[in-house]
Amino acid sequence: HDALPISLEKVTDGGLRFQGVRKNDDYSNNLIVTKDRNLLDRNFVFEVLVTFQPNDGIAHIGFGTGRQEPGANRRENSTFLRFHSPDFGEGKVELATSEKETVVMGTVAQKGVHRVCFTKEGDSLTILVDPENDGPSDDDFETVISNVREQLPSLTSKNAQLFLGGTATYTATRLKFMK
Repeated sequence: HDALPISLEKVTDGGLRFQGVRKNDDYSNNLIVTKDRNLLDRNFVFEVLVTFQPNDGIAHIGFGTGRQEPGANRRENSTFLRFHSPDFGEGKVELATSEKETVVMGTVAQKGVHRVCFTKEGDSLTILVDPENDGPSDDDFETVISNVREQLPSLTSKNAQLFLGGTATYTATRLKFMK
């Protein structure tokens, strides 16, 4: 089928909001990716601030190709967060992979601006969720993928990127490379 045009709205605080796609619609076209696609071979910290509007469904924040799998709510060759809005899925945060695995990491039921951080060092990828972006606290949760190359063997030095998608407002992003 024909791809739907991406629809972004600049919000008053300078962020970007994916709009025009309801909770259960196909949102494969709603995706922003990094220009740099050789992130499998680089160490980095990628931070995202995300918030939700009342009709939002699920934000996708991830590492990999980011392509939508046909007929599925998944991203091919990727590991990514499926961050549900508090009004949809009660704020459940799942770690999903293209291998059909989904693990619930935690829940962020409160409204606010939340921080997500992907840190890649060597082959290890740590994913941290900081509800309300309040710094280290008891409600933070994280997971570590000890070997992202083994988990996503189809990634190469030419198709590994970071991406944002789904339905949400992204108020800030930062990508810092480390040695």
